[in-house]
Amino acid sequence: MKKVFVLLFSMALFGCSSDDNSGTDNNNSGDFLPQQQGNYWVYDVISDEFSGRDSLYVSGTTTSQGNTYYTYSSSEVPFGFYSGLMTSGQSRVSDSKIFMNGAIGLGDMLGEDFDFEIDLNDFLIFDGNASQGTALDSESGEFEIPYQEDVTLKIEYTLSAKAGQNYPNYTTSNGNSYENVKAVTVAVTAKITANVVFSGFPFSLTVLDNQDIISSTQYYANNVGVIFVNTDFQYQLNEIPIPGFELPIPQNFQSNTTEVLDDYSVE
Repeated sequence: MKKVFVLLFSMALFGCSSDDNSGTDNNNSGDFLPQQQGNYWVYDVISDEFSGRDSLYVSGTTTSQGNTYYTYSSSEVPFGFYSGLMTSGQSRVSDSKIFMNGAIGLGDMLGEDFDFEIDLNDFLIFDGNASQGTALDSESGEFEIPYQEDVTLKIEYTLSAKAGQNYPNYTTSNGNSYENVKAVTVAVTAKITANVVFSGFPFSLTVLDNQDIISSTQYYANNVGVIFVNTDFQYQLNEIPIPGFELPIPQNFQSNTTEVLDDYSVE
């Protein structure tokens, strides 16, 4: 499920930005995600492990709890985090706000035994009127995964979105310039605890301290949509003081993926 993961879930700047303004932009009205059916965006995707292109387009609509959501498709399984998130669910726009349904998979980062998804349910992922640093939304939950006969792993997570900087003008790494750009950072924080029975005695070990395992900053341009995404995936496990005890997870993981808008058509 690597492409699905590296696809939902942006940001050290991959390109150059100009006229950086960390305050609130004077013109917050606009359409930061044009959703007319047939609109499309093409992204160049580069990670530490691969490169490719994602073609994302609005494919239709669906109704849930009285709200109309737009659905998205891609010509192939997306490489990038953002395109994967969009094709996993739907979005709706209300005034300056963008809400998402979808899922973020963690299997490729934590291993096949941890191939679970974090769901987004009408999650507020963007607000054009929010000032920098404003918390937009947050969802928390936990999973328990039986690992061995005497070991159960508990994963606790929090998914959050926070408004970032505003840019009157922003230039991406391929030289394309956009006006009225607003950033948002989506993060997944997780903690893993191993509940173990060893020689008949139960105890718990913190395998993963509470860490940001995903941090994705997405840049929205007025009347265009997302123009750039920078996503970091990383974690560092604790040493386990039990001889012979190993988890089906690499001891550490670090990867970066960028998505740069190359072509688009919106109405």
